Formats: sequence, structure tokens, C-alpha cells
Amino acid sequence: MPLLSLWKSNAEAVAEFTVEQVVATAGDGSLKDGSLCSQELQSYIEQIPSEKLAAYVNQCLSSKLDKGA
Repeated sequence: MPLLSLWKSNAEAVAEFTVEQVVATAGDGSLKDGSLCSQELQSYIEQIPSEKLAAYVNQCLSSKLDKGA
């Protein structure tokens, strides 16, 4: 679980990631139902401050994601 390990060791660095970088770092970076990526992302979202979650939501709503994820 690279994302969670990175978050636990250097939360400040991960806090600077875009939502695309967070997804790419979770599991194999392929966000599909039931995947390791989605499980790790869910665990990460449970741990981050709500302000950061709001920033990710705003990023998703205001920009086109390259991979269509």
C-alpha cells in the first residue's frame, strides 16, 4: 500500500498531491470497483482532513481528468 505508507511517513508531501497523483499512487493506479487502488484510496480518504477532501472534490469538478477516471 504505497499511498498509505507514504501518507503515514510524510503526510505533508502527500497533502500537496493533486487528486490524479493520489490515485496514481494508490495500489496500481487503476481506479476500478473492488481494486486495490480503490481500497487504498478509500482508506486514505477516511484519514485525511475534510478540507483536503473538499479540495479534491473541487479539482474533480473543475477540471477534466486525463484518464477519464
